[in-house]
Amino acid sequence: MQILTKRTFGGAAIVIAATLGACALFGPRKPPVYEPFTTPSGVVVQDLTVPKEMAVIQPGQPVTMHLVITLEDGTQIENTEESGQPLEFVRGQEAALPLPPTFITGFSEGLEGLRDRGRRALRLPPDVAFGAGGIPGQVPPDSTLLITIEVLGVGAPAE
Repeated sequence: MQILTKRTFGGAAIVIAATLGACALFGPRKPPVYEPFTTPSGVVVQDLTVPKEMAVIQPGQPVTMHLVITLEDGTQIENTEESGQPLEFVRGQEAALPLPPTFITGFSEGLEGLRDRGRRALRLPPDVAFGAGGIPGQVPPDSTLLITIEVLGVGAPAE
């Protein structure tokens, strides 16, 4: 029969403390939290994922991304992941969103500084979204849009 001594307990305590310390040091890390910023036109941009090793998307580069577009009350307007139809466009050219083909100035503004494989949330005020007209049957007039973007890939600029 083994007799436990203070020395045994002391050694066990050291092993436990070292293990817990290693878990805290090398264990899963909390993802960074990025501060939102507001563009001059009122678009609120909140980065969710910023892959530092990936390049910023430049004008002229083809981009493929998923979008989730909702109204402030949570009504979903579009979800390209669910539909299986990601948005494809060339950065710097008018990107027609998958709603009735239309261009939203606030969407393009919200892409500034976005990186390949990045994720970002946008809040577009009505005047840079669909404005006073909205989209009959889909987006009420003067609606604020919430858009979540996930960049799937970026190609080389067209020559």
